[in-house]
Amino acid sequence: MKTPTRRQFNQALLSVPALAAARAQSPLLLMGVTGGSGGGGGGTTYGMDFRGTSGYVTDPSNHAYSLGESYPSGRTLNGQGFGWSTGSPDGAQDALNTNDARLAGKAYTAPSNRPIFRLNLPSAGSYKIYIAMGDQAGSYLQTVEFYDDTTLLDSTTINAVSSSAANSFVAADGIAYTHANFVTTGFTKYLTFTFATSILKVKVGSAANYSQLVYLAYQ
Repeated sequence: MKTPTRRQFNQALLSVPALAAARAQSPLLLMGVTGGSGGGGGGTTYGMDFRGTSGYVTDPSNHAYSLGESYPSGRTLNGQGFGWSTGSPDGAQDALNTNDARLAGKAYTAPSNRPIFRLNLPSAGSYKIYIAMGDQAGSYLQTVEFYDDTTLLDSTTINAVSSSAANSFVAADGIAYTHANFVTTGFTKYLTFTFATSILKVKVGSAANYSQLVYLAYQ
């Protein structure tokens, strides 16, 4: 059986009176899903890669690097500022340059240090948020909280979640993936939040454990 084109499929749906009326009211209806460049699809993914030195690896397009600088760092991602806005990590390190560039370094926090990283968004609205937490040389219990500026959005998805092994990383679904599986699967996992402001903040770490922030992105 020949698969219908999107145009044919939409025309068939619009033969239903209720859907035809709805289409007349909303030109966005039935336009279909567009493919994304990275992440889970639907648009461009803008990502932050954490490491110790700028030239350690080459970032993909639409990505920037953070070297542990305070906010504002003096650089931008998608025209927006970023940096550690409250406190600072205990270190920003290059780790493994044979990894995917997005997983080559880290900003780590020691127990009881819970600094906040700020990443400005283009505007208020709904965004997919992607993250990678873990250590290229060991396994730690990862903890992070997500904020819309000062409003807590999520504190339970990644709360003392083990990265399970060296060079494995916890994704936005709260599951740890090996490096190879993170590249194919972990980068597609996201949390969806609606922001009243244009400020994404993540509070990294816990009172009892080391945590490592490796990658943060939005779409």
